[in-house]
Amino acid sequence: MSLPTTVRDRVSRRWRSLRAPLTPALSFAEDLDNQCRRVLVPGAVVCLTAWLPYLWLDRKLHPDLYALQVLRVGLTVVALVVLVLARLPGQPVRPVALSAALMAYLQVATAAITGLSGGDSVYVGGFMFIIMVAPAVPLPLAVTWSSLGASLAVFLATGFVHSMAFATVHGRYSLNDLVMAGAVSALLSYVMNTIRRQGWVQARQLLRQEAAHLRDADRIAALQTALLQPALARFEGAPLANDALDHRPELTVVAVDPEGLTELATLVHAHGVRAELDAWQRFVDSVLAGHGLVACRALDDTPVHVAGLDGRPDHAAQAQRAVAALEAANLALSAERVTRGLPPWRPRVGLASGPALVARPPAALPVVWDLWHDTVASAVLASATGGPVPVAAVDVREEN
Repeated sequence: MSLPTTVRDRVSRRWRSLRAPLTPALSFAEDLDNQCRRVLVPGAVVCLTAWLPYLWLDRKLHPDLYALQVLRVGLTVVALVVLVLARLPGQPVRPVALSAALMAYLQVATAAITGLSGGDSVYVGGFMFIIMVAPAVPLPLAVTWSSLGASLAVFLATGFVHSMAFATVHGRYSLNDLVMAGAVSALLSYVMNTIRRQGWVQARQLLRQEAAHLRDADRIAALQTALLQPALARFEGAPLANDALDHRPELTVVAVDPEGLTELATLVHAHGVRAELDAWQRFVDSVLAGHGLVACRALDDTPVHVAGLDGRPDHAAQAQRAVAALEAANLALSAERVTRGLPPWRPRVGLASGPALVARPPAALPVVWDLWHDTVASAVLASATGGPVPVAAVDVREEN
């Protein structure tokens, strides 16, 4: 791998890490640590060379002030130390402390340079820029204000030692700008700190709400299990595990009830009726399964078929197509039964779309039932009372 590719990959990973959302911290101080951790290394890298281009300008403007060059190089040294400490395993020094040290040196050194220059307007502009940048660094408000106050004090102390005086109109104008910049910086620091704290509080509230929702979901699942264990146990003879219960907000239940049992009972003995019913159920299962419907049963052991267990959004249309295919296939089956002297089946079909609960006991058909809604009950009722009409469709989502 070439060097440019390696550098590009590292920069890309760093950029993705800066854009990644932060996990809400347990305290506001920890939240500031997390924010400083993101900006510390990029900021220190910028500070490594930020002042080096000004060395030759300082020599030209103030060739006798070697302290200016020492302060400029000092920023590079401090930034290098901060980078080393930030990359140590386990981070023995908090990112907030490293960021505060780097920002404090930047402000104080800029103030000293401006004061040593006698308040030269060229340097005053740079000092004002550093003062205005300070609120953007995620530091505690007391640290930001202390650093700002220390820098202004150093500026005044070094300036008066070097006979700085704002006697001219231009000098007083620069002094007014500097005072206003300090006041605005202090105000912006307070505003930014308030915004950061409010953001942390809101993130913590969202995290607590999410945890409460998860706890409520667990309670609902436990309630569902407690309410339905007795009914399910009679099918399997054993309790059903919590993870076998599945709440489906959207599915379509199809119930098929054959009409013609009375006429069939007058022609066939009891065992024959049972055999005919079993054959009919196998026929219905085969046709509906061919269209993607899953054979299930209700809590009262009524056979039903369900569309949408696979997550298909068009489960209602899928069920309608399956019912139409069942009607078409039943015409051929009825013709064959008539040749054997048996009455044709006249199926009554009930459809209902909406939420339902599904259980998948081991080695048995899935069980589908209602808890807060009546999707299954509506489908079974429609199939039992629909008369000779082929399809009686119900959408319980509009009724609940």
